[in-house]
Amino acid sequence: GFLCSAAVALLMGLIESGTAASPKGTPFGWGAYDPMSLPVNATNIVALDASLLGPIALRADGSVLTWDGSPPPPLGLSNVVAVSAGDVFHLALKGNGQVVAWGGFHVESVAITTPPAWLTNVVAVSAGYDHSVALTSDGFLIPWGANALGVLQAPVRSFRPRSFSAGQQTVIVVEDNGKLSGWGGDSGGVLTFPSALNDAIQVSVSPFMHALGLRSDGRVFAWGNNSDGQATVPTGTTNIIQVSAGPLWSLALRDDGSVRIWGQKNQPWTRLPEDPVRFISVAAGNNRNFGLTRAPVAR
Repeated sequence: GFLCSAAVALLMGLIESGTAASPKGTPFGWGAYDPMSLPVNATNIVALDASLLGPIALRADGSVLTWDGSPPPPLGLSNVVAVSAGDVFHLALKGNGQVVAWGGFHVESVAITTPPAWLTNVVAVSAGYDHSVALTSDGFLIPWGANALGVLQAPVRSFRPRSFSAGQQTVIVVEDNGKLSGWGGDSGGVLTFPSALNDAIQVSVSPFMHALGLRSDGRVFAWGNNSDGQATVPTGTTNIIQVSAGPLWSLALRDDGSVRIWGQKNQPWTRLPEDPVRFISVAAGNNRNFGLTRAPVAR
């Protein structure tokens, strides 16, 4: 999962008010096993994320919804203001600044899904492959989970991030000056940032070690693992407002609500949706893409 600057600022307000924000929309998915079946209560969605584990959505009433094989949230989970999809677990941030985690399916699942007992006053979260990162109200980034390649060794200092994203064994941060920093494993050069990526506003790290960065002028940068062309941004990829790094492909949302996809060729999840859908947010999952559209979509 990832978080952008607008979302960080918004969430700090939501933590105080304990309410979820608009705009509201309806989930839409395409890729393998298309068409996608939605739960009957997949309405009034205000945020959506996806990962190898599947999709997760936040409803305007503070409840959480999962489907498509994604593990259901704990019973009674409410007052949620943000969600983040990890690759073996999910995270929910409550309006009181507490983090709830669930899922996990290997030997370290307890460490992965259990936030530190002392962790409070959280304003943003990002779920990675088998670790998580939380931003506290005083600006500290707190990681927990599996400590592969030093991914839990966050710098002990205050951050004012525009965005941050946890990947497989890596965390990348967009600092308040628009420059990138990070720690953990540098497989494929994922921590070797493009020199022209300045004034960044969002970053998204793939579970398979490539990353996408969005600059304030709507230009996308990609780096790291390029085994399937996922780190080669196509010519004409302009006016982008959001990016999402899938396992071996990349997804970008334009300001007109259309999407650009590149990476794995000739796969259902790297083709554009057949329906003329316009999105307000997008997320790459496991052989699927998901988006949030303003108008209900019959699928």
